[in-house]
Amino acid sequence: MMDLINSNLVLQKYGKDKKLYSFNNLDRNELFLNELKHFFDCTATRKKSLVTLDDGINSLKIALAIKESMKKKQY
Repeated sequence: MMDLINSNLVLQKYGKDKKLYSFNNLDRNELFLNELKHFFDCTATRKKSLVTLDDGINSLKIALAIKESMKKKQY
């Protein structure tokens, strides 16, 4: 479970104890700016992106599956 307000992530694998990760010093705006800088650098220099098209497609599939699961209340 991710708590964006408090910058925490709780990770629990099946049969394992919960682990809490805290990102208190995280500046979300800086993350987006860094992504844009990386994108512009890749387009200007034709460098390969750190994130592949397949990574993006898989992330979108996961996000859409989560949205559908929440809509059907099937957690």
